[in-house]
Amino acid sequence: MQKDQLVKSFIQYVSGEAIAPLDPSDALPHDIHDWNNFIWLDVGRYLGNSEKIRNAKDRSAKELLALFEEWRAAPPHFENDVEHELRTGAAAYIKLYKEYVDLIANGNAMEALLNTSVNSSIVETMLLYCFDESVPMQDRAAKLHAYFGSDHYKLAPYQWLSARMFALLKEKVWQNPPQNKEKAAKRFRSFFHDVDHIATYAPYCDAFFMDNAMAQMMRDPRIALEQRFGTKVFSISNWKQFLNWIEEVDGSLSPEHLRDLKIAYPESITDPMGTLRTLSQKE
Repeated sequence: MQKDQLVKSFIQYVSGEAIAPLDPSDALPHDIHDWNNFIWLDVGRYLGNSEKIRNAKDRSAKELLALFEEWRAAPPHFENDVEHELRTGAAAYIKLYKEYVDLIANGNAMEALLNTSVNSSIVETMLLYCFDESVPMQDRAAKLHAYFGSDHYKLAPYQWLSARMFALLKEKVWQNPPQNKEKAAKRFRSFFHDVDHIATYAPYCDAFFMDNAMAQMMRDPRIALEQRFGTKVFSISNWKQFLNWIEEVDGSLSPEHLRDLKIAYPESITDPMGTLRTLSQKE
């Protein structure tokens, strides 16, 4: 989705078009509300390398703690910090592409295909597939660099949200710097993953359940996730509101929808939201 957002906004920028509103097709190939036939949704079990994932989280925690030291050297300024994060992100896309090209140039095409990030292909797609063939590569590169300073880039949902999350974290670290590095490493071990997950998916969701710290960030008026994207923010801190919202969703089921659910799942569906309703009653 991150790639789709950027490539679409880049095409709009190159064509001189206005910034388009959020497009649900970036996340889903069809209108999820258009059910005129069977739709099969399959979420397969993840079989990744758990040790590799743990090592990556440990490494990201160390990188974040190193950033904390840099951030403490100068007082935060939210808007300036957002701009810095956006520039850093743009530089990272270009760097990933250069590393990808270097691998291929040095005869390591298989490694480039199998071991590089998906994001390494973003710049390649922009340069090779978003222009008329007659446009010289030098002009394409100049347009690309200009794009990374434009509102088309800055307002892409992932960029807009992730940059503000890091700028807000910098402010919080400045105000209340962690005293114990070991505890801080454990606390922020999944921060990069959480930012990536929320910035990627939250703009496309009706609601998003997250931990309390992230929910507090999303409610900060400088992010205001619900106001900007219409995404309701839930966490343990407003668990009852979450259950109430689920009840509203349950109550909005039409008789036809409920009938079709019972046809599809005759043995298991008597009350689609029964489990959460039971939890609500216990509360």
